[in-house]
Amino acid sequence: MERKLKQLDKDSYLNEMKLNPSKKQEMLRNIKKTKQGSLSIYTKWGHHVIGVTACFILMFFSIGLLKDTPLISSSEEHEEIQKTSGVTTEQLYLKANIIGLPNQAVIRGQSNFPGGTKLNIKVYPSEKLDSILEEQELVTKKDGSFSLLITRKAREEDYFLTLELYPYEQNEKVRKVIGPNGNKLQYEKKISGQVRYSYKENIYTGIRLYGKIFALDEFTTGQKTMMLEDIENVKE
Repeated sequence: MERKLKQLDKDSYLNEMKLNPSKKQEMLRNIKKTKQGSLSIYTKWGHHVIGVTACFILMFFSIGLLKDTPLISSSEEHEEIQKTSGVTTEQLYLKANIIGLPNQAVIRGQSNFPGGTKLNIKVYPSEKLDSILEEQELVTKKDGSFSLLITRKAREEDYFLTLELYPYEQNEKVRKVIGPNGNKLQYEKKISGQVRYSYKENIYTGIRLYGKIFALDEFTTGQKTMMLEDIENVKE
């Protein structure tokens, strides 16, 4: 019985649609409005989600860009100074050897400092470095090389040496490379023997290397050793 009533309601509804077309058109318009309303809600919601997502992406990208790209690094600043001063942009280096002869010793070295860089050689009678036997100044050549001849006081005695670079003694071209107080030397990974010292109430960063002229006996004809940053390593 219930099934028959449902069928009668359905038939009655269909007949009414056939007899009353205006009512059918009105129902179709209502259905269309309902679909458009739902679609509009989903579209607005989708635009909102896309907008919020884009804002987050832009924010994270901006943070990452600022974090990973500093305005200028110390090494970049150093390279720019080297370019404007006409000096190679490679890392600076300074190395020296001692060649011991029976009556003399030769200090010979190489660097890529500008020509005219002043260096100081001091000779000491002992590792205490408490008294100076001899002090000489030399300058690097255009290619950065340098050499100095020292006369032995006694071939049977040991002597200790220091090779030093003082920033306050340098010309303007060298100071542009190492900094007015030598402060840019701290970024140079290939330079050993960096030291800090005070001069006229100012703090400077310079270079000091140590070496030893070994005593010679009847069985030894000479030596060739490197100057190092630690005096303890040149004793033997």
